[in-house]
Amino acid sequence: MSVHNWVFPVLDSEAFDGDSIRMTLDIGFRCRRRDLCRLLGVDAPEMGTDAGRMVKKVAQRWLDDNAPLMFLCSKHADKYGRPLGVVYTQGDRQQSLGKYLLTSGIAKEYNGGKRVWGGGELDSVADVCRELM
Repeated sequence: MSVHNWVFPVLDSEAFDGDSIRMTLDIGFRCRRRDLCRLLGVDAPEMGTDAGRMVKKVAQRWLDDNAPLMFLCSKHADKYGRPLGVVYTQGDRQQSLGKYLLTSGIAKEYNGGKRVWGGGELDSVADVCRELM
């Protein structure tokens, strides 16, 4: 596992779901890479639910509101080979998409293991998303 923190400017982005972002990264030397990146420590409802589709919209709004001044900080890839990291705004690593989703109550902390969302949780997430949109 890498001991480096790799930081890449995000050139464009779109929410794939609530905890994965498809983005084009500036990897240096006039090279770009388009990849699906997973948010570190974040679990959002699945896209097969109304809540999941709504969290995706909230995530997209955050990305749109913070473009083009975003970065991806990643130490390694997840088990599927996707960069795993934090998407944050320029100059402030405390303003990250993951932190926004977690503090808004529309995502859960994820540190491995099985991810389960109950019906009541999904209803609550959908209600919060309606307020945020």
